[in-house]
Amino acid sequence: MICLPCLIENLRSPGVLRRALRTSLLVGTLLVLINHGPTLWQGLLPPLWQLLLTYLVPWGVSAWSSIAAIRQNH
Repeated sequence: MICLPCLIENLRSPGVLRRALRTSLLVGTLLVLINHGPTLWQGLLPPLWQLLLTYLVPWGVSAWSSIAAIRQNH
């Protein structure tokens, strides 16, 4: 069972936030280039919601896996 206050506490941990942010920036940027490269090269922008999701998904996966590792070690 997941304890919501514990989850939020772990999510606010500087290490988890830093790691998730770095992962999101690296993986998200690569995914933007792969998925939206032709659109960007034409000088156009993809829909904002697609760009946000492209960065949000790697952030969520990284944060979740960090929290799972913390919980496993305790």
